[in-house]
Amino acid sequence: MKYKLTDKIEFSALSVSIRFSKSLIATKPWYYSIILYLSKKRLSLSSVCTYFSYTPSKYSAPQPPKPNTEILPLPGKYVVPTSKPKALIVCLGYEQQKAEGIIDHLDPKISYIFYTSPALDKRFVKTLEDNNRSILNDPTKIIRTYKFDDLLSLERQLTAIYEQLKDDYSIIFAPLGPKPFTFISMLMSVKYHDIDIWRVGSGSDINEYKREPISDDVFIISKILFE
Repeated sequence: MKYKLTDKIEFSALSVSIRFSKSLIATKPWYYSIILYLSKKRLSLSSVCTYFSYTPSKYSAPQPPKPNTEILPLPGKYVVPTSKPKALIVCLGYEQQKAEGIIDHLDPKISYIFYTSPALDKRFVKTLEDNNRSILNDPTKIIRTYKFDDLLSLERQLTAIYEQLKDDYSIIFAPLGPKPFTFISMLMSVKYHDIDIWRVGSGSDINEYKREPISDDVFIISKILFE
C-alpha cells in the first residue's frame, strides 16, 4: 500500500531506516530536513523509531580545494542572532581550506576543533592533519579527537561543551568532516534550539568523489526515538 506525505497514517508507531554513507551522494540539507521533519511534525503516532546507518568508505586522496563561495547556515532552521560572542565548534574534513574559510568568516572568540582519530584507515588521519596543520598548531584553538564509531562519547563531549558555553556565547557547529559528526550535530541542534549549524561549499562547482564502502560488514547504526 502506498501513502502520500499528506496522508494520515493510522498506526500506533512507525519504524524508519535512513542511511548515511560516503558512497552515496546526498547533501547535509537532505539529512537535516528529515531530522527536522521528524522532530517537528505532529503525527498520529505515539512514536517514530528511526535507524540511521553509516558506512565508511575506502580511502581516496583529496582533490585540490575549490573556492569557498558559500559559508552560511544550514537551511531548515533559523537561530535569532544575539550580541554574544561566537563559539565555533568545527569538525575537520581532509580537504584543504574549508575550516580556515569558516573560521576567518565568522571570527569566533573561541574555537573547538574536532577530528576523527583513530580511523579505520590511518591515511585519512594523516592527510587531515597535514592539510589542517596551521589550525592544529594554533595554540588558541582547543583540539579534541573522537573515535569514528563511538558516537555516544562524542555526544557527551559536545553536550559538555554546550553546557559550558551556552550562557556566554552564540554556539555554531560547522561539521565539515565525516557524516557521523554531522548527524550528532543535527540531533543536538534539534534538542538545543540555540545551536546553529553552518556549512562551507563551492556552489555547483564541487569536488566529486566516487566512494566505495570499506567493507560490507563495517557500519554504524544509531537508533533514535522521536516521541
